[in-house]
Amino acid sequence: MLTSIIWLITGRCNGSCSFCYASKFRSLSEMSTNECLRVIREAGEMGVEHIGFSGGEPLFREDIFDLMSEAREYGIKLSLVTNGALIGEKKAKRLKNLDVFVYLSVDGLRKNHELVRGKGSWKYTKGAIKEMNKAGVDYSTITALNRLNYVEIKDIVEFSLIAGARYACFIPIMPFGRATWEDVLTKEEILKSLKLIDEVAKERDFPISLWCMPFALRFIDNFRVHVGCCRRADVMDIGVNGDVLLCDVLDIVLTSVKNKPLLKAFLEQENHELSLKVSNPNLNKPCSNCRVRKRCLGGCYARSLSKFGKLNEKDPLCPVDRID
Repeated sequence: MLTSIIWLITGRCNGSCSFCYASKFRSLSEMSTNECLRVIREAGEMGVEHIGFSGGEPLFREDIFDLMSEAREYGIKLSLVTNGALIGEKKAKRLKNLDVFVYLSVDGLRKNHELVRGKGSWKYTKGAIKEMNKAGVDYSTITALNRLNYVEIKDIVEFSLIAGARYACFIPIMPFGRATWEDVLTKEEILKSLKLIDEVAKERDFPISLWCMPFALRFIDNFRVHVGCCRRADVMDIGVNGDVLLCDVLDIVLTSVKNKPLLKAFLEQENHELSLKVSNPNLNKPCSNCRVRKRCLGGCYARSLSKFGKLNEKDPLCPVDRID
């Protein structure tokens, strides 16, 4: 059953972030308003519970609020990943009226945030926080961990708490788009990051969500820290042009929703040999002996493919071999 859609609704963006994996989507043609509305209606009829709009910068689409309004007509929950630069008073109120949960990019405190996102970008982040708090928008911060900002984890969580965020999210930068493996955290840095996250969640009693780090289950036993795994999630990743992607960081197309009913596309996705391969991995050591293997399932298959050329090798960021 399809429960959630992650939708790269546009490749356009007003930023040029150093480690952006989605920069490769900028040249793709967007689906039209009517095409998007059709997919949303079919999602509602299928009982889809959530649509997460991402990009690019989703607020660049002039019709984004029309699309979100249509989704709300079907009772679909909404989330939006944004850099905040386009959130003023009016947009904040509209986000609140549609009950959209916002993931606001915060890539460190001011210095490191601007090193990644450009000079002057911090003021837009602070402005978005001000307007969302004033309008009563629920939001979380989302931080792409890199070698500059991982040492600031506790400060970022503290900032998120004081700013009024519901929780803080962390994801390691992915070696795609503008980022390379030289930019990605080392296993030692991942271990330090997880230790900091565990400590600050306990110290501040503040919820934290970890994205694309299922191996964190091995290192963190803290009810305030949520660790997800996408390998068996009932999710569809839709690209800018309607392609259904194996993962939104990979250029692996399973099918398309552009000229096809959503239900048919979902069934094609679920029965695709690559979907079956990542959801039921044949794990080798050390994964096959790991106590969290049934929940981690080998970690991130996109990173595995990038590093080793195989979907089901051990996640190259997993630091298990650094403690065993």
